[in-house]
Amino acid sequence: MSKQEFTALEAVGRSGLVVFGITDLQRLTGMRKTRCYQLVSQMNRKGLISEIEGGKYVTAVPSRPDLLNIASHIVSPSYISFWNALSFHGFTEQLPKTIFVATVRRKLAIAYEGTRIKFVTLSPSRFFGYTRVEGGAVIADGEKSLVDSLLLPRYAGGMSEFVKCLSNAWKNIDAKKLIDYALRMHNRSLVKRLGYTVEALNLPIEGKFIQRLRSNIGFGYSLLDPLGPRDGGYDRRWMLRVNSSIKLGKVII
Repeated sequence: MSKQEFTALEAVGRSGLVVFGITDLQRLTGMRKTRCYQLVSQMNRKGLISEIEGGKYVTAVPSRPDLLNIASHIVSPSYISFWNALSFHGFTEQLPKTIFVATVRRKLAIAYEGTRIKFVTLSPSRFFGYTRVEGGAVIADGEKSLVDSLLLPRYAGGMSEFVKCLSNAWKNIDAKKLIDYALRMHNRSLVKRLGYTVEALNLPIEGKFIQRLRSNIGFGYSLLDPLGPRDGGYDRRWMLRVNSSIKLGKVII
């Protein structure tokens, strides 16, 4: 490792950047842009850094950040959510092969070290409920991971997986926070699915929380499973078309 390479890596380490580019390196070291390009090329060949995608790098020495940490810093702002966050919080034993990243920006999926990283665009009003965890990754908190997954269950293993996760998570989450988050998403189908599922699983919850959900279901029927067929019976209490029979132990919803 040359002196300039050491200086560059030390500067990136001090900055706290997980993912960096040429402009970052130029700003941190004061070197010319042409020299930064040469330096990055050298360090990449030597395995001192690793290229995530065109123009974005991560350090490989003394150790490379874990994949969740890297994925949550490729675009800004962003956070890990959906199936990965459910797994992180221990709500499911499943380990998804894709890393799902919530962001307000549009970005195509990329592959890095054999892992697909999928970017899911949320509106700015739905971009909340995340925190930086030990290790540096930015991840949805438990309640937001559930709400995001109910909004877009295709990124969380589907409704069957969501139902299992909600049941597993219930003793460890804040019901009020979950309801607040659900209403903050401004999606009536999400609210209906949450209320229906909580009652179908007979989860302990204060009546005032159920009433808050029921006051926000609006008119018209929604599908219980947005990925399922457009058939099944109707539930008038939650204005849902129950188009899916989801088994959980002895419970079928």
